[in-house]
Amino acid sequence: MATTVAELNDFSFLTKTIDDELLRASAQNILDSYAHPWDILAETLQNSVDAIDLKAEKVKDFQKLIFIDFDSKRRAVEITDTGVGISANDLKRILAPGNSLKRGIVNLRGEKGVGISFVVFACNRFRIETCDGKETTSLEIEGANSWIKGSKKSPPIFQKARIEKPQIYRDSHSYTRIWVEEIPVRETEEDLFAYTRPRLLHVLRTKTAIGHTFPLFNDGKRPSVNIRVELSFTGDTGVKSSAEPLDYSYASPAEYLKKSDVVTWDRYQELLLSGIRKECSWKVFSQDRNSHIRYGQRNQMVCVCFFTINL
Repeated sequence: MATTVAELNDFSFLTKTIDDELLRASAQNILDSYAHPWDILAETLQNSVDAIDLKAEKVKDFQKLIFIDFDSKRRAVEITDTGVGISANDLKRILAPGNSLKRGIVNLRGEKGVGISFVVFACNRFRIETCDGKETTSLEIEGANSWIKGSKKSPPIFQKARIEKPQIYRDSHSYTRIWVEEIPVRETEEDLFAYTRPRLLHVLRTKTAIGHTFPLFNDGKRPSVNIRVELSFTGDTGVKSSAEPLDYSYASPAEYLKKSDVVTWDRYQELLLSGIRKECSWKVFSQDRNSHIRYGQRNQMVCVCFFTINL
């Protein structure tokens, strides 16, 4: 049965099954389970990459795009992807803590069921617009973080919900756009919006799904689903940069060093056997085809480690 606007507006996605204090404490526990300032980026981008990967299984040729609009001045982030999109019925499910559409699907990046809930609870204005090719659903959630802190009495509900005909975004018939706005500073961590643009770029490519490890262990070859990533950055002065491409690959330490400071494992072995140790002193290893690290069947790894050699 199709969901109607009437069923979405004022829908209590935090259905009251326990008293308000326990419900608020449960939401606080979700917030506390994330310890890094970049977790909002990590969770939203993980979902975006998964959505595009799922679409690629069924659609051969389409523009695989993720757009990131990072605004330090407004303390807001917009994440847009041209993935599979979300139906209205599924949207009702996944915004409630503990529900996930990913369980049982192989090779996706998360299925704990609280990632999108964390994003909602971490801000005071959450907006989403998504199209699954059949319908376009949009809604807002106001004051979720204030409710957790006790300054807002009623649990947050869906507002300004609309279900319309399918729309097209950047030539894509399915997409998801998420705006996470009015993000307060968390006392237990550093401030994400104090990051400079270079630091943000490094975090995106080392702490989120944008940092795909496939090129690292395959001589720079692109992953089978190669996503175009664009970033627009607004600093604390309010000056916004135009969208620029961001490489869909893990940023290894070798990228920040001179070529003379990087040595492959094969070259290291060659120099070691020939007795020339000084040329390897205080170098950084780069990965090549003879030093792959595989994780399961995904040719990815949980953690990438680089180290210097001091002989």
